[in-house]
Amino acid sequence: MIKIIDIKDVALRLFNNDGVVYPCHIENSPHYKLLCGEREPYDEYVKLMGELGRAKSGYMSTSDYLEFYLTFDYLGPMYNTELIMCKSIGHRYESWDGDHRLACLLKQKVGKVKVDEVYGEFKHIGFSNLIDIVGIMDGLEDCAIIKSEEFFPNYYDYDDLDIICRDRDSLTDIILGRLEFLKEYKYDIKVNKKTGRNHIDVTKPSAKRLNFRFDIMDEFPYHIPHQQISIDVNKEYLKVMLDRKESKDVMKPEAYIGEGKLSFLNETDDLVIRFLEWAWQPHKMRHITAVRDLYKNENEFLELINKYTNVGISKEYMKTVFDDLEKREDYEREML
Repeated sequence: MIKIIDIKDVALRLFNNDGVVYPCHIENSPHYKLLCGEREPYDEYVKLMGELGRAKSGYMSTSDYLEFYLTFDYLGPMYNTELIMCKSIGHRYESWDGDHRLACLLKQKVGKVKVDEVYGEFKHIGFSNLIDIVGIMDGLEDCAIIKSEEFFPNYYDYDDLDIICRDRDSLTDIILGRLEFLKEYKYDIKVNKKTGRNHIDVTKPSAKRLNFRFDIMDEFPYHIPHQQISIDVNKEYLKVMLDRKESKDVMKPEAYIGEGKLSFLNETDDLVIRFLEWAWQPHKMRHITAVRDLYKNENEFLELINKYTNVGISKEYMKTVFDDLEKREDYEREML
């Protein structure tokens, strides 16, 4: 279907160094930066595409692309039938074919662009980033992000963000207000209130699967039995955590422009939460793996757990846990 759309509503789909696709605002792309005089990002991207085996035979080198731009005339006599192809995803479009041309058009200060809207499925599934998490969480007080992934603030479909706070209902209302604009694009936004936590579930238009969840807690859930395991955590510890949370400037994902100021648990408190998640649900091995990989401030870590929970641990215990984890990983590698 032929459509005329706002070029600023289009995100390019690029590959990162790990080979994961991510949506990218055209102004953040190496393509556009090259046209603005920055050669290195595009040089590196062409090299990356080669290393990943994604560079087609006609993929433009830096010199080729600069020369291409000098005479580029979208839908002019030489290319009058070659439309840029885009797919509608939520409240934006993502490029199917035409990244170089889109960057050229934006550099030429074109506002509206004629495209062919396609309806197939992308071959490569990567980060979603439909929700600007940094923008949503920017400057929020009396809360902290916990257990964030190393690729945060990027996220995949069906991901969630764990947030601990003083008042879950108050924070829920604030976040809902910041998500309100998505309803204009027919997103489904639901609040599910459970014991000690609220879920804000966001589903993109016509989707059957959740896009993202804000998991907002103002009490620890570990007292709820999980396969006969329950852990008591002193409520005072939540106050301690929030009183010493850390504020950080975080760049938005490449799909957006700018940065925000977000609050996180300090590194020791975050380790404590990850450990408790594993102790409560031992099948979630990623939590104890993260504790092992990020382990530091051991004396403080042990003191906090022994003071505020009914889990008694020692240096010897943690060494045994880490040794067992290493043996498990060795076994799994041997089975591959």
